Amino acid sequence: MLFGRFEYQSSGIMDATHLRWFTRQAIADLVRRAGFDVIMQDGSAGLWQPVYRGLRWMPLFLRRRLVRAAVRIMPTIFSCQHVLAATPRAT
Repeated sequence: MLFGRFEYQSSGIMDATHLRWFTRQAIADLVRRAGFDVIMQDGSAGLWQPVYRGLRWMPLFLRRRLVRAAVRIMPTIFSCQHVLAATPRAT
């Protein structure tokens, strides 16, 4: 993905049913252009993603902490989905 190659899979963020991809900034801009103010923007950890199968040797509670910490520290790399809260812009 870092090099622009999008190899679709049957599930996850590379699911072939996705119609459009958004960066963190692009989704916030889209919401603003639609007439809303973004009041919170976060990312979900996506612990169910196939990429984390390699960490199965790690106890689940530790795996959750590790992945969630990675999402908090570097959401543009480790987030599975963009999560936003927005309110209608006052006119």
